[in-house]
Amino acid sequence: TSFPILTIRDFINVQHALVSSLGIRRLQTVAGPSMGGFQALEWAIAYPEMVARVIVVIGAGELHPWVIMMPGRVAETAIRLDPNWQNGEYYGKPEPSEGLALAFVVFTMLAKSQLWADRTVGRALADPGRSPFEGLENRFLIETEIEKTARERAKLVDANSFIYLAKAGALYRAGIGFGSLEEALERIRAKVLLIPCS
Repeated sequence: TSFPILTIRDFINVQHALVSSLGIRRLQTVAGPSMGGFQALEWAIAYPEMVARVIVVIGAGELHPWVIMMPGRVAETAIRLDPNWQNGEYYGKPEPSEGLALAFVVFTMLAKSQLWADRTVGRALADPGRSPFEGLENRFLIETEIEKTARERAKLVDANSFIYLAKAGALYRAGIGFGSLEEALERIRAKVLLIPCS
């Protein structure tokens, strides 16, 4: 946790350095969902002469305050409360996998909808022979399936990296350093396809 705070602009500057080192001078399309959408938009603002088209999927010009708190801060807190987190000094020791899995549960439930839950699992039981009325450990299918998926995702991600990415998302406002959000967006020369979701 002594590593410096990173921003979406930092990500873009590193990507730009890589692309430039490969001799690439123009990008036909930069696309991405969610935080990738932030990056696509930031490419078009920071390097307008390099980007012909941008596809922003469920992205925005800045992260809404509600999302900063939920899931961002709530998910981060789940990691920090895991006894294995050790203020981020867990390398070479047991990792905060339970906290990270809970963080992924929070993100998954935010990304999904009530309609999705109704259509995919409804109120089905995880084990039809074990009613939730008969014991605290008897669960609904949505609980066990989301938690199982979250634990699998947690095996692939470093907890500190998750926290740093959540912070970068919370800090994001398109074109920081170029004046207001409107002034930053006016820098864009690329054709933009914005794909929102409800």
